[in-house]
Amino acid sequence: MRKKITKEQLKYLSDDLREIIKDYMKQHDLSVYGFATLTKIQTNQMHLFLTEQRGLNLTTVERIANIIS
Repeated sequence: MRKKITKEQLKYLSDDLREIIKDYMKQHDLSVYGFATLTKIQTNQMHLFLTEQRGLNLTTVERIANIIS
């Protein structure tokens, strides 16, 4: 059974996701382009998210989670 995230953790969802993505990219020696291709997300969209200039919608977050988990 999975453990649900708390209300407090929701506040940090984007920051935590950025950290998880950057760790995954480092572990798998992926560039932003490589990660974006793997997750079928536009490279520019991923770059803007990782540099805190834009967010991601929930469907995109779920797609990333399914691929990297």
